[in-house]
Amino acid sequence: MDFFIKHKIVGAVKSTEGSYDLMIAIYVKSYPVVHSFWQNTLKKYGKYFSKKVFTAFSQEEYYSYRFLLDEKDIKPIILHQWFDSGKRIEINDIDYKLLRLITENSRLSTLDMAKELSTTSSIINYHLKKLRESEIILAYRINLNFPKLGYFPFKVDIELNKFDEIDKILNYIKSNQNFMYLCKTIGYVDLEIGFLLNNSYQLNQIMESLSNRFPNAIKNYSYFSVIKTFKDYFIKI
Repeated sequence: MDFFIKHKIVGAVKSTEGSYDLMIAIYVKSYPVVHSFWQNTLKKYGKYFSKKVFTAFSQEEYYSYRFLLDEKDIKPIILHQWFDSGKRIEINDIDYKLLRLITENSRLSTLDMAKELSTTSSIINYHLKKLRESEIILAYRINLNFPKLGYFPFKVDIELNKFDEIDKILNYIKSNQNFMYLCKTIGYVDLEIGFLLNNSYQLNQIMESLSNRFPNAIKNYSYFSVIKTFKDYFIKI
C-alpha cells in the first residue's frame, strides 16, 4: 500500500470488497510509462496478486447527487466531465504549486496562497484566472463524506450481449437517483458505471430491474465497493 500511495503517478488508492480487493488509478502522459511502472510493480509484489485487470479511461462523467434532494424527477446534471481532446496546455511552477494548494484546500484565500508561495495576491489572481480560462480548473466543490451519511460507492462493470441497445441502457441507468458516474473506457468490460448506495441489496435490485427492462442485453456483470480511500488526488509535490 505504501508503494502505491507514495508513487508519484498513482492518483488514487482504494481498498475494496466484492470482485476485487484493491483499486489504483494512475495518471501518465505516455503508455511506456505505464509499462515501466507495472513491470517494476510486478518485480516487487507480483506474487501477491491472484488476478489483475486494466482499463484505459478516455472520458468520465460525474453527475449531481439527486438522492440528496426531495424532488425525484430532477434530470441528471453533469457536475464534472473530462475527455482527452489531444490539446495540451503548458503550466509553469507557480501554476503547479497553486494546483497543489487548491487540491488540498480549495477554500484558501488568495492572501493565504500568496503567503504560502511567497508572492503577491495580484499574481495569484492572475494565475488562477489563467487556469480557469484554460479550463484546467473547472470548478470548486465540496467533498462529502458519504459513509457518514450511510452511502457507499459501488462500481459496476457490465458486459453486453446487445451493443445496439447501449444508449437505451445508459439512459435508463441515468434515470436512477443514485447514479453517480459513467466511465468511457477501453478495457475488459463494455460499461463502467458507479452508484452511491446504502448496501449491495440496492445494487442487486438495480441490476435486476435493468435485466428485466432489457432482456438478454446483459451478458454478465461484477461489482465492488470502496471500503477505505488511502489516496484520492494526483497533484503531489
